[in-house]
Amino acid sequence: MSSYDICHATSGPTARHRAEADAPTPDLDTYVPLDVRESALTQAGHTLLAERPGLTAHALIGDFTAGLYLPGTPRPRLIAFLGGTIGNLLPVERAGLLSSLRSLLFPGDGLLLGVDLVKDEATLVAAYDDREGVTAAFNKNVLTVINRELDAAFDPATFDHVAVWDPRQEWIEMRLRSRIRQRVKIAALDLIRGRYLHVPVAVPGKQVLETALGRASDEPVE
Repeated sequence: MSSYDICHATSGPTARHRAEADAPTPDLDTYVPLDVRESALTQAGHTLLAERPGLTAHALIGDFTAGLYLPGTPRPRLIAFLGGTIGNLLPVERAGLLSSLRSLLFPGDGLLLGVDLVKDEATLVAAYDDREGVTAAFNKNVLTVINRELDAAFDPATFDHVAVWDPRQEWIEMRLRSRIRQRVKIAALDLIRGRYLHVPVAVPGKQVLETALGRASDEPVE
């Protein structure tokens, strides 16, 4: 690891930035975090530079699904794509992202890809429908965003969070189910009782690895 500079897509909170920059890379020269939030990158950058004055941080504001660009670094790059984020993409989106990442790699570079594993259905559903209601609040927040960005009139309290395991696709679907018949004005979308709104899926690692590696072989990925 000491011979790599780190480029991290979907960077996340400051604590994770600091942990990765302090990982077993004591002579890390360049750190390139990518995030859609300028505030997260600004906070992380100030913290990292205060703790490691010799570090060069080149923060990038962007959406990795819209194509990736990374600046050059003095040494080979390790592109880190962690947190299982790639599991939220549909198969065609995953293939596109992996192709984009491949185009950024040169001889000597590396890719560190973090994915979840396929577990039994009860464990997976419980993880995405936790008792504390954290995932439910996250899921319902999409309605708040739609209200704010599209001038809609959703009432999140009239929806239930539902996590469903799809054994055929081997992914978790997070849905919002209307408790009542209601009409919400986004192009007169009519939501009847029991109808679902589909929001991002969560795909464990086997399918992701098959996308990344399976094309090079006829053998299944175990």
